[in-house]
Amino acid sequence: MKKKIIWSMSIIALLSIVFSMVLSCVVSYYDSLEIIKSSTVLESEYIRNGLSAGDAYLDGIRSAGYGTSSQSVRVTLVEPDGTVAFDSVADETEMENHNSRPEIQEARAHGSGESIRRSDTVNMQSYNYAVLLEDGRVLRLSVGMKTVFGSIERMVPWMLLCAAVVLLAAVVLSTFRTKQIVSPINN
Repeated sequence: MKKKIIWSMSIIALLSIVFSMVLSCVVSYYDSLEIIKSSTVLESEYIRNGLSAGDAYLDGIRSAGYGTSSQSVRVTLVEPDGTVAFDSVADETEMENHNSRPEIQEARAHGSGESIRRSDTVNMQSYNYAVLLEDGRVLRLSVGMKTVFGSIERMVPWMLLCAAVVLLAAVVLSTFRTKQIVSPINN
């Protein structure tokens, strides 16, 4: 009888822990994604304003470290015909036509567009935000999603530590309560 009570209390605690961990990860993912989206839209406005002074502004972007390991934002400028005029990570002369990208198509149709997809160029999942410029070109910013998954990865060890503490407490408390409950019956 004691073992059944302890076992059932431990299972309930374990299920609660797993549910809480999954829910925390999902909420963290979507909160991080919203932060990335809002900061990317804001940053695209800064770059858009800089481009109004001329394309020489893009040279400053490349020298500022965009697209390097220290910065996870990638800046791409796409001509009306889909050719890439500038990319802060890859050689634009080697890149294929970008008019088939969903965020580019949406920007051309509605003024701005976004997508989350795997980038073949940088080989990672990214959030892409594109905005149509007055001259018909499209400015696209891509933010690597490794930052979102990285933050969740950093949480996992702490979540597992909390899970172990809660599970241990559940076993100890259920053992103590079981003894209190069963003792009068045994006597």
